[in-house]
Formats: sequence, C-alpha cells, structure tokens
Amino acid sequence: MTQIRGLAVADCRGLTRRGRGQAAYTAMHLAASTGADSSFDVLYASPRRRCVESAEPVAKALNLDVVFAPALRSLDHGPGDPWDPASNAIGTIRLLAHDAAALPGAECWARNRQRAGGFLGALAARHSGRSVLIIAHAETQDAALAAYFGLAPDSGARAYEITWHTGISRWRHHRQVWPGAHEGGAWALLAHNDVRHLAGTGLEPHDTCWPRTTRI
Repeated sequence: MTQIRGLAVADCRGLTRRGRGQAAYTAMHLAASTGADSSFDVLYASPRRRCVESAEPVAKALNLDVVFAPALRSLDHGPGDPWDPASNAIGTIRLLAHDAAALPGAECWARNRQRAGGFLGALAARHSGRSVLIIAHAETQDAALAAYFGLAPDSGARAYEITWHTGISRWRHHRQVWPGAHEGGAWALLAHNDVRHLAGTGLEPHDTCWPRTTRI
C-alpha cells in the first residue's frame, strides 16, 4: 500500500483525460523497465494537483510512497488565475524576462530555478547511492540543467530545452577521480525528454513550441 506524505496543493484543474492516459502509460513503462538492479528507492513529486494525479498511478505501479516536495512546485503565479478555462492553458511564463514576474505578486523565472535547483542540487548528498524518481514540471528539468551545468539566470534567452508531458530524463551522479574534479561530484545527463513509452498509444506529445504556452 503506497502512502502520500506532505501537503498537496489543489491549485490547478488537474490532468485532462489525455494527461491521465499519459500518466497511466508512464506508470506501466516505469514498472516494466525496473527490476532488481534498477528499481527506485525514493519518489518525490511536486504538490501541484496535476503532479499529484500523475504520481498516483506511478506510486501504485512501483509500490512506493510519494513524498511531496514544495520546492519542486512550478512557478507561483500569485493571487491571479493564469489559466484559460477554454484551452486549459497557462501563458504567463516569461522565460526571456527571467527576473520579472508575469503577474503582480507572482514568482519570477530566476527565483523558480533557484528554488527547484537548490532542492535538486542537494539530492546527491541526501540520497547517496540511491535511485530517486521525481515527478514534477518542465520547469523542474530546466532547473536541473541550470543547477547541474551552472547556467546563468538569463541562459533561456539564448537556448532552452523542451520537455513534453511525461517526458523522461535520466541523470547519474558520480565521483570523478581525475585532477581538477569537483569535490561534490558531477552529474551526467543520460537521457532527456524520452517519450517512447507513448509511441503508438495515440497520446504522443503535440509538436508545440514550448514555452510559448504550457498545456496541461
């Protein structure tokens, strides 16, 4: 029996029917691809409702507890409601204005990177030798790239990554032994935005140009 620890934030409309299907196939894929030598030890999730609903089938399939990490939540949008009910889309992420909030009282992109990146940067020390699964947002992968590669806050103005819904990225942390190696170890990006588990399901990602809008 899996358990959910931490507070889930009911701050969005949750997954669409398509999103629930994608989450279900992701759960099946992760369960089928893990074994005695490749199982996960820890499952973290963002407390946003759409991540809560994505984590539920995965936790059940892998028989893991879910630990909600507030630091992994997507951008805080302040008191305003950025969702468009007709399209279930959110259009307030200003990647090019990394230090400017999109709405009054909202969080800027640089602050989101710093918050999530701080959590991700501490994973190696917190879970040394263990496998960690994180269910969060496209912004979370952006924060990982920024934290692990040491990118500047305004790097998104020159280049950015694409992470589709249920796109799977894999990182490995290891200690380097050659001269000049970082004392905290190094991160290797093994895979990014892998959505092969959706091939042939009819739920393949739409080829849209994120981050113009983010669809749930």
